[in-house]
Amino acid sequence: MKDLKKFLKNILNKVTIPPHIDKLKFDIGLSYNAPVSRKMLEQDANVFIYGIEPNINSINSITQNYVTNYLNNNRMCILPFALDDIEEPIVREFFCTNNDPGCSSLYKPIVDHITVGDINKVLTYPLFYIFEYVDWKRFNYIEWVKIDGQGSDLNILKSAKNYLQEKVVYVTAEPDGYQYENCSECNTENITTYMESQNFIKIDNKVQDPTFLNKNYLHLKDKIFLQL
Repeated sequence: MKDLKKFLKNILNKVTIPPHIDKLKFDIGLSYNAPVSRKMLEQDANVFIYGIEPNINSINSITQNYVTNYLNNNRMCILPFALDDIEEPIVREFFCTNNDPGCSSLYKPIVDHITVGDINKVLTYPLFYIFEYVDWKRFNYIEWVKIDGQGSDLNILKSAKNYLQEKVVYVTAEPDGYQYENCSECNTENITTYMESQNFIKIDNKVQDPTFLNKNYLHLKDKIFLQL
């Protein structure tokens, strides 16, 4: 466990954010081509993206074909981890899917159109571990946390702990737990209930998945770019 914490610390301490950057966003679940991150980076030259993706095949695809310039210019970092509602980091099984890498998950698919290929081992952390390494003296808040965790979304939200209501303006989460084993609680109703308990309100906008705005940051409502 100490080694897993040290590994995370070594990676995050190497993250270098250019001095002109004044905005942070998190893209959790990048799929094979990081479409959300690319749109955010293209739209705003002053944003830095923390991308989190546990599928090594997707990471290779992204880094080689889609965001190479942004990585080289320190506009984005990709963290090769899974996230879940746990207190301490652990190693978990990860189901890599054949037809669409974006359907890969910590949880076994239970629908016919998602088939499993490799089952890998991945480092798994709670989200608050990552947030602890944000330079909060430099950044007052995170503009957007977009989650596409394939059945893990509600757990990932819970794993952020107090950071969610204190430091995050917008949150988007996907309610697709019905597609994965033991994930039925990851649905729109439960996600909405939890987000409301964290001082967020559900909003309507261009983002397809349920999206929420922190009541503490209502004054930033129209100043942040969201796009899926």
